[in-house]
Amino acid sequence: PINDKNTLLAISVVMKLLQMFGLSYQCLQNYELKESVRHFHNLPSKHRNSLWVLTQLGQAMMSGEKFKEAAKYYERVHSIDPHRQEGMDQYASALWHLQRENDLTSLVEDLQSSDKMRPEGLCAMSSLMNLYKEHDAAIKYLERAVQISPDYVYAQTLLGLENTLIKNYDKALLGFQSATSIDPRHFNAWYGIAHLYYQQEKWKMAEICSKRALSINCSSSVGYTQLALILQQQGKLKDALSTVNHAVSLNTSNNLPKFHRALIQESM
Repeated sequence: PINDKNTLLAISVVMKLLQMFGLSYQCLQNYELKESVRHFHNLPSKHRNSLWVLTQLGQAMMSGEKFKEAAKYYERVHSIDPHRQEGMDQYASALWHLQRENDLTSLVEDLQSSDKMRPEGLCAMSSLMNLYKEHDAAIKYLERAVQISPDYVYAQTLLGLENTLIKNYDKALLGFQSATSIDPRHFNAWYGIAHLYYQQEKWKMAEICSKRALSINCSSSVGYTQLALILQQQGKLKDALSTVNHAVSLNTSNNLPKFHRALIQESM
């Protein structure tokens, strides 16, 4: 038995720290984003400012559609370790959402100079190609990423989104289904399937998949906006208005749900 007081104290500290890490990460995986961020911030400074924790905080901001905040966390990670690939696919997506072309270009150059064959860097390159409206090139990079890492859920999801944009719906659905088979709780993939069915005017299937996505991440303003549009197309205007109002409340800085709310109100 361990009787040394210092050893017992050290074990207690380590166990408490592991519990804090586990709780923070569990909340993040369950899309309990505010709780996750709070727990990560409660970690001791040394660990709170580690690259892994900063990356997880960036992911929490991405899941909450707070792209400026996400970019700040990822920027800190990249500035500390320019050769780090983990999380940089999400950083690229944040920069894409913010339309920061120069920063995205610089990030891609850094990742490519570090390792041209890492799937995260290939995903980042696809985001840049998408920004240039070069969808065929974006698909090529994503297919390469999936070839290197078949279980890379994010690349599979982005493949679905790119193929949706060019109306290659069969391949788009295959990409999304590949993502959900690897991770059945991947919000972006279910959102993508709902969007795909919306594009095809399959309103009921779109509604089912949209609600499935929101059952995973109920913090998504964009997700609720999409559901509102699906409900509107089915003539469920009261439900659509209620849903888009909730989308506005989730992210008051996002003008997209406000715009669609005005359109829904006009159609009532």
